[in-house]
Amino acid sequence: MRPLFLAFLASWARSRGENNMSKGMFGKHHSEETKIKMSLSQKGRKLTEETKRKISEAHKGKTAWNKGKIGCYKLSEETKNKIRKNSITGSKNHLWKGDHVGYDALHDWIRRIKGKAKKCEHCGNTSAKRYEWSNIDHKYRRNVDDFIELCVNCHRKYHKANNLTKRN
Repeated sequence: MRPLFLAFLASWARSRGENNMSKGMFGKHHSEETKIKMSLSQKGRKLTEETKRKISEAHKGKTAWNKGKIGCYKLSEETKNKIRKNSITGSKNHLWKGDHVGYDALHDWIRRIKGKAKKCEHCGNTSAKRYEWSNIDHKYRRNVDDFIELCVNCHRKYHKANNLTKRN
């Protein structure tokens, strides 16, 4: 009787377009309530040392899926150039803030435009470890001519003389 019942179930499943009765949840989705219940049932669950050892043994000798990949995908130079060419930058970008940009973002912008600062325009030093772009009028607008190169020491003195801090 049992084989006859299974044969009936198989023919019924085929009539519905299902060719395999053992598909489980394939093509179906759990409800949000069921997902929450399944999640809660696993909370606080601790694996035994034996289970951890078995999992470790099962993974030995296998290469990780992301081994050798930089970022998520390896892109050809041609693809990278296409992305660069088609990306919208500057004032045409929908996220452009104009003069309402923050201190750090404005300094990043000037560094992209003018490059890395290489000398101090105040003391003339060219052997310091680091140089920074300093805003002249302290209004922090997107004006390329409103920035000077200063060594870190002169930059701090410049801000202190004008009673400014990074947040002002």
